[in-house]
Order: sequence, then C-alpha cells, then structure tokens
Amino acid sequence: MIIKSLELKNIRSYREARIDFSTGVTFIKGDIGSGKTTLLLAVEFALFGLGGQRGAGLLRLGSNRGYVSLTFQVDGETYTSYRSLRRTDGSISQDECYIETENGRMNLRPTEMKDEILKKLEYNEPLNPRAKSRIYRYAVFTPQEEMKNIINMNPEDRLKTIRKALKLEGYKIAINNASMVAARIVKRADELKERIHDLQKLKDKKDDSEDEMQRYELLIGKIEDEKEKLEEKRKLVEYNLKELEMKYEKVKYAENKKKSLIEKIDIIGEQIEEAKKKNERIEEEYRRHILEKEEKEKEKSKQEKRLKRVEESLEIIKRGIENIQEDYESILLGKNQLDNLKKQKQEHLERLQEIQKDNERIKKEQSTITKKIKSLERIKKPSAQSLTEVEEIIEKYREKIGITEKKIGEINAKINDYSSIKEEKTCPTCGAPVNPSKIKKKLKEKQEQKKELEKTKKEYERKIKEKKKLKEEIREYENAKRELENLKEKLEDKEQTCQKNNKAIEKIQEKTKNIKRMIKSLEESIRAKSGIQDEMERLKTEEGGLEGKRDRLKEEIANIKASIRSHQEMIRKLKPTQNMEYQENKKIIKEKTNQIESAKEKIKKLDKILEKKDKIKEKRDQTQNKLDQIMERIRECENERQRNLGALKRIKKEIRELEEQIKEKEKIKRSIKRLKEYVKWLKEYFIPTLYDIETHVMLQMNQEFNSHFQRWFQKLVEDNEKTVRIDENFTPIIEQGGYEQDIEHLSGGEKTSVALAYRLALNTIIQRHSSIKSDILILDEPTDGFSKEQLLKFREILDELECSQIIIVSHEEELENLADHTFTVEKNGGISTIQTG
Repeated sequence: MIIKSLELKNIRSYREARIDFSTGVTFIKGDIGSGKTTLLLAVEFALFGLGGQRGAGLLRLGSNRGYVSLTFQVDGETYTSYRSLRRTDGSISQDECYIETENGRMNLRPTEMKDEILKKLEYNEPLNPRAKSRIYRYAVFTPQEEMKNIINMNPEDRLKTIRKALKLEGYKIAINNASMVAARIVKRADELKERIHDLQKLKDKKDDSEDEMQRYELLIGKIEDEKEKLEEKRKLVEYNLKELEMKYEKVKYAENKKKSLIEKIDIIGEQIEEAKKKNERIEEEYRRHILEKEEKEKEKSKQEKRLKRVEESLEIIKRGIENIQEDYESILLGKNQLDNLKKQKQEHLERLQEIQKDNERIKKEQSTITKKIKSLERIKKPSAQSLTEVEEIIEKYREKIGITEKKIGEINAKINDYSSIKEEKTCPTCGAPVNPSKIKKKLKEKQEQKKELEKTKKEYERKIKEKKKLKEEIREYENAKRELENLKEKLEDKEQTCQKNNKAIEKIQEKTKNIKRMIKSLEESIRAKSGIQDEMERLKTEEGGLEGKRDRLKEEIANIKASIRSHQEMIRKLKPTQNMEYQENKKIIKEKTNQIESAKEKIKKLDKILEKKDKIKEKRDQTQNKLDQIMERIRECENERQRNLGALKRIKKEIRELEEQIKEKEKIKRSIKRLKEYVKWLKEYFIPTLYDIETHVMLQMNQEFNSHFQRWFQKLVEDNEKTVRIDENFTPIIEQGGYEQDIEHLSGGEKTSVALAYRLALNTIIQRHSSIKSDILILDEPTDGFSKEQLLKFREILDELECSQIIIVSHEEELENLADHTFTVEKNGGISTIQTG
C-alpha cells in the first residue's frame, strides 16, 4: 500500500485540510498539540473505522458533520476510502461510507467497509468492528503512546499477531484440521464396522433361499405339463360346441325371421290404411275449394258496385273545393303574416324588459361605486418614503442581523470549546493540563460578548418589524390609489351604457306601435272571410273520408281476386284424375297387398326348421357343461402355478436384496480398510511433517528478526555492554554484562531505541515474507528522548530500510534534514492548518 492523498473536514482541530503524499521519506513537523497525530489517526479511521474509539474523539467540537477521504494504491490499483461522522441527538456515529475506484463507487456499511479494506490489503485477521487492526498497528503504524508498550505486551498475543501478519497460523490450523479429520475418519470407520457385523449371516441366508427357489421351479414345471394336456382337450370340446352353436344360431335366426315377418305384415297393413285415408282427405279438400271459390265470386261483384258509388261522390266534393280554393289560400297567408307580427311584437317587448332591468342594475352599481370612491378619497399617504426605499432599509437591517448571528455562532463555538476544556481540565488536542481560572475568565468574557450581540440583534429585529408595518401601509395606500382610478373609469363606462340603453328603448317602442297597427288590419280582413275557411275544412274532411273508403274497397276487391285465383289453382292440383299423390297412394295399396301374401309363404317354410330346436339345444348344453369342467381345472392349475410363481418371485427378490446387501457390506468393508490407511497416513506422516515445517519456518523467522533487531539497536545505542535479543516467543530481552536487565531500568532514549529497533525489525520481516499489501512505514514521534548522535544515526537506518514510503511525525525539527518532503502543521485560534515545507 502507498498513500497518495489525505483530505479531512471538521476532524478534531482541523476545519478543512488536504495533504498529497509522495514516495520516499515524508516529514510532518509541528509543535506539541498542533494536530500532527490527528493526521495519522485520520488515515487509520479512513481504513478501519472507529474501532474502539468514540466518535466524539474525532469530530470537531461544535460541528455536526465531518469526513476523511484517503486515496491509496495497492498493486497499481488506486482506491479512495471515504468515511463520514454525523452528530444526531447528542451522539456521534459513522454516516456515509464508500470505496471509489476507476470502475465507480461502491457504497458500504461501516463493517462492510472494514472487511473490504482488509481483503484488499490481505490482512489476515478476524473482522471486529470495535477493534483496531492489530497487523496495521504492528506492521505500518504504531502511535507514540503505544511504541514502548510493544516490548511489554503479553508474549502470547504478540506471537499470535506476528503469526497472522506472516500468515504462519496456517500450519497450526492445518494440523488441527488434520487431527479433526483423522478423528472423524476413525469415528466413521467404527460406524461402518457396526454396519457389516451380520455379513456372514446374510451369505448363509442367501444359500438357503437359492435351494428353496429350485424346489419351486420343479413344482411349477409339473403344473404346466398338466395344464398343457387340459388345453388340448379344451380345444376339441370347443370345436364341437362351436358346431352346435352354429346349428342353434340357425334355429334362432329362423325364429327371429318368423317374428320379423309377422311384424312386417302388421306394418304393411297399417301403411295400406294410411294411403287410403290420404286419398279420402284429398277428395274432401277438392270439394271444399270449389264451394269457397263460388262464394268469393259473389262477394267480388257486390264490392265493385259499392266502389263505383264512392268514386261518384268523391268527384262532386273535388269540384266544390276548386270553387273556393283561391279565397281559402288568401286567408291562410293573412294568418301566417299575423302570427309573424305577433311573434315580432313579443320579441320587442322581451328585449324592452331586458334593457330596463339592465338600466336598474347599472344605477345600483353606480351608487355602490360612488360610495367606494368617496371612501378611497379619504385615505392619506402614510410616509414620504417609497416602497423600494423601505425594502432597502429592511435588507440592510437583515444583513446586520446575519453578521451578528455569525459572530454569535463563533462565540458559541468558543464557549463550547472552553466549557469542554473546563470539564476535562486538559487540552483536547495535545492532552496538556490547563489553568481553570484562565479558562473561566475567557468563558465569562465570551458569554458577555454573546449577551451584547443578542441585544443588538433584538434591536435590529424591532426596527425591521416597524419598517415592515410601514411597508404594508404604503402598499395599502398605493393599492387604494389604483383602485380609485379604476372605479372612476368604471363609473364613466356605466353612464355611457345607460345612455345607449335609453336610445334603444325609444326605437323598440316606436317599432311596437307600427306592429300593433298592422295586426289590427289583418285581424279585420280574416274575420270578414271566416265562412269560406269553415266550408273548406268541411269539404276536406269529407274528401279524406271518401278517399279512405275508396282505397279500402279497392284493397278488399284485390284480396278477393287473389283468393279466387288461389282456389282455382288448388282445384286444379287436387282433382283426383290429375293429382300425383292420389295416384301414388293407389299404387302403394296394390304393392303392399302383394308383399303381405309373399311374407305368409315364407312363414310356412320357417315353421319346418323350428321343429328341431329342442333337440339341438339339449346337445349344446351337455357339451357346454363338459367344457366348463375342463376350464375350471385349467383355472385351478393356473392359480396354483401363479401362487408358486409369486413365491418364486418373492424368493428371487429376497436373493437379489441379499446380494445387494452383501455387495454393499463388502464395499463398506473395503472402505473401512481404506479409511484406516488414511488415518495412518495423517497421524504418522502428514501431521508430523507440518510440525517440522512450522518449527523450521518459525526458527528461520526468529533468527532473521533477531538479526535485524540487534542490528538496529546497535546502531542506535553505542554501549558494547548492552545487547538485545528475542526469545522463541519474539519477546525482547535486554542484557548488560551477561545478565538480563529489566526494561524499566533503561533510560528514556534506550527504551525508545528498543521499541524502534523492534518495530523496524518487525516491519522488515513482514515486508519480505508476508503477502500483506503494504510498502509503507508510519512513525509517530519515533525519536522521543534521542540524543543528537542518535538522530544522525536514524538517517542511516532510514536509508537501509527497504520501504517505498516512510512517513515520520515529530516535533523534532532536526529530522527535517532526513526527509525528501516536509509539511508543517500549525495551530492558531484552535484551528490546525498544513503548510508545505
């Protein structure tokens, strides 16, 4: 892993900062408590989350949201890890989290985020969201307060973490798994052994079943021989029975034939009677049509005479209508003109009423508008200032309120910082103790400033309220002024409309007088000719009645003629000498009589055949009984054969099942032998080999680690009497003059040297022998307590480290000469910033 950049916002003492990293040695300097360590904690938070740390320890005081964005490379692939914090309801928790690559963004939950980072870095450790990454703390970054604790760590925990970092715990896991597999195989073999304890019994049972099967096969053979003889006897009896059946069938056929002929004679007799009845109906229908035709001819003559009389009366009526037609049409035209004039008169009266109602409505509206105008004219202008000027004044007061609120916010942040420092009695950034009286004084000053600013804010708000009221009064005055102008224009429009309506009323009244005179003249003319109209209506009524009577008589005469023609046609068709159905019925009667005589002759012949019926039936029944006895014995043989076959099938099935069981148990027997061979191989070969490999690899790692540990320590501490080494559990041991020395008796610089040498040795081993994706080393205050000579030797150590990227955080400015890139962290007014160089 190589870190490319770090961006943070509202994290501890930082409001907003960004730092771009390069390969080589990067030195981050600054005073104690300036915010250097915050950058390293931000890197760890971006990668692994809060762990056991509280969100309040990272999110800046007074801020509701903050984030860290870390861009890094692994195997040439670039990733950006983003984590944010949010304050809600007094608690702080992780909010948005994602990993961004060239392929896009992947939004994740905090625990999923850590799991994804561990996979990409190939850190072989369990996923625990409430714990830091132990491998990262050992191999990449150890905070200042934890560096010297490494040498005092529990040996078992230290060894366990080193094994994970180097991926050596796989040997132990493989040994445990192999032992578990061997135990399971033994248990499985014992289970299988229980399943084959009855193998020999099954083989004996199979032999007994095979002997029984042979006995049943012999018995079935005897039964099949007897059945074969009975089948030959059955065929001979069935042949004889078949011939007797054929003879008996002939007798039955003759009996049925006789019965059929008798039924046929009865049916033919009925057909002859039906043909006779049909001819009688044809003769009767023929006579009826002759009579009805004569009646219709008499009725036709009578109706023709009545029609002649009606047509003569109709001619007289038409001549009377022609004589008064011209006067009658003149009356109709006058009535039509009279209706039109009355209609015009009504329309003019309705229009006159509409205009008069409109005038009344206009007068009411004029009165209302006049009152409104007088009311609006009494409203006076509230101020000499315009609406725009008042709005500008209000906006200026709002700007002043905004500036005041910003100052109050800054003072509140300071008050919160001072309150927190007063409660904790330590600096939240560097952890140094503070003077409570000074903090109390500063807190009181800020609270007084806040009160003055809040008072100023309230004064501005009061003035805004006054101006807003004035603004509403000006707006009301201007609206009233516009409304007054509109009402005056409206009043003038109403007056003009009223004048137009009065002119229209005069014109309508003049037209109505002329129409009344014309109506009176037409009514007098129509009354003078009223007798002609009555006479025309009477003649028209009589004409309509006679025409209807004439049409009805013509229709009746046409119907009578059609009925006469229909009767003539039926008489022609029904005449017996010419009717085809009548002649056909006569022919049927003759043919059916001949058929009856022929059937009677056939019945005489069939009676001779029926005389042999009883003798044939008796012989057939005797043969059938003999066949039934043979079939019964065949069925008995077949049932006995089927019973024996069922028993034989059951025995064969038992033998197959026994063979399958024996085969399966023989297979299990072979499996047990193979499983025993597996257990022997695991216990005697595989597990001992894993123990040997693990011991050899751990010994090699221990020796290499010890070599680096001694080399780094000797470079840092020039004391030939003091030596260091590690035991088999990687525990650091310090010796002086051949005796072990308690690490607590060392000086501060010596303790730092031991911890740094151990730390560098561990990093070197992990870089060379593990698959962890890390080519970076982060050192937090690594030279605490070092002399100037040790600081110079520290440069030599950095040159020898096989590490692409080294980040050193320290307040020791002498280390700047060792770096390729330098960043300075400064803190002013509680806010940390980063400068290059």
